[in-house]
Amino acid sequence: MNKGHLAPPRDSRDKWCGGKLPKDYQVELFLRGLTRDSIIYLPTGKGKTLVAAMILKRMADINPTRHGVFLVDRVPLVYQQAERLFEDTGLQIFTLCGENASPKNVRRAFQIPNGSEAAQRVVVVTVGCYINLLNRRSTSISDVHTMIFDEVHHAASKTAGHAFNEVIRQIQSTPQPMRPAVIGLTASP
Repeated sequence: MNKGHLAPPRDSRDKWCGGKLPKDYQVELFLRGLTRDSIIYLPTGKGKTLVAAMILKRMADINPTRHGVFLVDRVPLVYQQAERLFEDTGLQIFTLCGENASPKNVRRAFQIPNGSEAAQRVVVVTVGCYINLLNRRSTSISDVHTMIFDEVHHAASKTAGHAFNEVIRQIQSTPQPMRPAVIGLTASP
């Protein structure tokens, strides 16, 4: 795989990350995230969300019939991360959580005519809401090009019942060619 082709071009920053020039370590994590499932461990404020945005943007370009999903475990993070992702990618961002997951909003987020605009959208959603949508068949893991788990350390907590683990089980039960790229973000070792 030609890594130069995958890297964000440094002379066109505005196309990649809202005009932000990624640090070398962020470019390295970006390249790793494009080639294999990864956990991005960086201290708070060191650019985990920027790396995730870069991955989502590039995967959107190379997977035109699928969309990205950014999973969070709390409602305030839905809106916080949606704003950051829009600033950093310019992609169409949809937010879903228990308070706004009306049938109309779910259709707007997931049901795309002809699949033509799928890759240019990311759905930022609470994990509980996403599981409900999967169980009701309002969406499918196989429609996703990249699944970002924000604060993924919760999946490894002593309570194995964290909702992230249910999504991971559903990803594992999806046939390999239809599985999304999986990226975890954490500041906790």
